[in-house]
Amino acid sequence: MAIWNQRAIEGASGQYVNLNKMLMYKILQLLIQYVMLISLLSIPVKGFTQNVDDLEEKRGFQDILLDSDINEYNNLDFKKSIKIEDSEEPIAIHTRKNGTYKKIGDVDIKSLEVKSYLAKVVEIKITTTKDENIMRALKKLYGDPTFSVRTNAWEWSSESVLLSLRSINKNRLELKYSSLNLKKYIKDYKEKGIEEISSDF
Repeated sequence: MAIWNQRAIEGASGQYVNLNKMLMYKILQLLIQYVMLISLLSIPVKGFTQNVDDLEEKRGFQDILLDSDINEYNNLDFKKSIKIEDSEEPIAIHTRKNGTYKKIGDVDIKSLEVKSYLAKVVEIKITTTKDENIMRALKKLYGDPTFSVRTNAWEWSSESVLLSLRSINKNRLELKYSSLNLKKYIKDYKEKGIEEISSDF
């Protein structure tokens, strides 16, 4: 009787070990598939090239340029300020005046929002009606984009400009130009404040 119980216990233990091995193997397979998917979606599509020089040179949307002085644009109205991490100075948000920035070609612009930091334009965000010609035009200008899983957007990137395009619902696209100099502006502002304090000692 004792021998039979021992064999039953050993058999159950063996089955438990085999089950664990199968489970670990399945998990490993899923991890490998996930890594391969992320790698695939993170590389440029088709030609694997981007015209980043053109993106860097243009630096914005229509007449609004990243890193320029926000006070140069009479077609924008100040809306509000928001606090940001790592800076005492807020981000200022501006919107278009009525009757301005109405279209991209034949595509209607539903909203336009410009963010500035210390009066420098750091982001331009445009919402349009959904039209496949937006993507076609951007690819013609800047080459093939990469897809970011993190932001769920197609992206073009140069030395100091990040351009993204994503669908926000079944009827709208969001086009966003971001300055990659924002962190530098925040750092420079902090260092300037430290220097001013130090000079008073």
